[in-house]
Amino acid sequence: MKKNTTLPLAFIFACFLISCDVSYLNKDIEDVSWDGNIKIPAGYINYNLSELFKDLGSNDLTPTSTEEFSFSYTESFSGKDNDAFNVSIDDATIESSIKSPIDANDLPPGIVFPYTITDEIAPGVPNPLIGSQTASNQKVHDLGLSQEITGASFDGGTLTITLTSTVEAKLDLKVTLPSFTKKSDNSIYSETITITGENIEVVTVNLNEYNADFTNDGTGTGKTSNTVVIDLEATFGFASGNTLDANDAISYSALLSKASYEVIHGDFKQETFNFSSNSIDLGDFFDNFNDGEITFENVSMSLNFKNDYGLPIGLDLSPIKGTNANSSVNLTYTGDLSMPNTIIIDGVENFGDNEKVTNRVLDKNNSNIGALLEAKPTSIEFGVSGKANPIASVTPNKNFYAATNTGFNAEISIGFDKISLNKTIEFDAGDDIKDFNFLKLAAAVENKIPLGGDLILNFKDSANQIVHTETLTAFKAANVNQSGESDGVAVSSSFAIELTEDEINNISNAKNIDVNITLQLPGQEKAVMVKGSDELNITINLEVGANITSNNN
Repeated sequence: MKKNTTLPLAFIFACFLISCDVSYLNKDIEDVSWDGNIKIPAGYINYNLSELFKDLGSNDLTPTSTEEFSFSYTESFSGKDNDAFNVSIDDATIESSIKSPIDANDLPPGIVFPYTITDEIAPGVPNPLIGSQTASNQKVHDLGLSQEITGASFDGGTLTITLTSTVEAKLDLKVTLPSFTKKSDNSIYSETITITGENIEVVTVNLNEYNADFTNDGTGTGKTSNTVVIDLEATFGFASGNTLDANDAISYSALLSKASYEVIHGDFKQETFNFSSNSIDLGDFFDNFNDGEITFENVSMSLNFKNDYGLPIGLDLSPIKGTNANSSVNLTYTGDLSMPNTIIIDGVENFGDNEKVTNRVLDKNNSNIGALLEAKPTSIEFGVSGKANPIASVTPNKNFYAATNTGFNAEISIGFDKISLNKTIEFDAGDDIKDFNFLKLAAAVENKIPLGGDLILNFKDSANQIVHTETLTAFKAANVNQSGESDGVAVSSSFAIELTEDEINNISNAKNIDVNITLQLPGQEKAVMVKGSDELNITINLEVGANITSNNN
């Protein structure tokens, strides 16, 4: 099993540098003085990586282990359960009617319904009811949709209009649907039907041939949303012999059935946008940093979004947090357009366009991502939340939702160039170090481990003031092969510490050493594979100069 881990290897150097044992100078020496330099024979240290881990308090890496050591972590999340944007157009029945234009007041004096039209109402007086009369009706129906939808491009479904006449006359009917325009020529749907006598006619509109404008309120477009308008104009042709009744009418029932669409347009307001939850596991990475403070160099969080919704999404980063057993740190971000902790993800502007890509980089200049990592979280949780149209508008938003939407996807990458481990250790040089007037420690390093290390030693006195600083490159990283493992060829490097008499005197007053070890990967690598058998060989030479006088009392 692979896991991420850490390697504070450079502590080995710190421990060596501060552990020079000069206790042999404490023996009683009778009337001896010496002034000069002496070279102490070279020492040799060989470590494999698993031994180093054991010395540092970790038993997880064994001589046969192979583990990933990474400076980059990636996770993804996506939109989830956002059916609120996939608005369903439910089946609906729209009904209306037009009564006969002839009522009781139009009948000859003394006549009541039912009445059969005669040629004359008196000798030589033609019946005025014979001929054509026109009446009209408009029905504005609210579809009751879950969002304020202004339009749609249908790809399925029917509108079936059943016209029923109870009039014993010839009817010329014109059905107009100002809400539906034909895709081929943008013409408004209109159909003329003739019904003779008491009969039924059925008209079927195949919706896949039409676009819908749901903004017509009967007086014009752009006035409302979610409505369908049906206009019916009827011309009644009455003739001699037709029998009239008080309940004569032409009625219709329009059934909207199984309507589906390629795209709907409307205003989704600030509808909640849901995301999947995910996390990055950092427990193994921080296991070996329990005793020291950590800092990172060039920490960044890259967020890459792909959105094919026809609306912008405001992503609230506040719920992102790093947690460990004792505490948690929430991510903070200066935000887009003065909206704290919010990233505005662009939406697709026009139906048919490619998905919109939005990228953001969080770093020390606009976020606390560094502080979040330095709190040593065992995991970073991405329980993000969001909403449509994050910028409030006084005018309706122009959004759309396509049935072919693949959704919203995001990739988050957290990376850094170097990691520094900071730890304070006690230091007691003893009185004898003052006898030295020169000290030089030189080390040659052969490294087969694919990690490099830099070292800073700050010697501090009892007032916590720095009395001396040493900065050095402790070892260079080994090269890696195509598998990300050490290529097995040792990379040589060396370092030296030279202390003058004044510097030795300064160090003699030190009580603590702040040790800062910076680890980095070779070249442009973001992750390497480390093996417990990787070796680090160190050859050390020590040269000292002293002026020693001893009196035996």
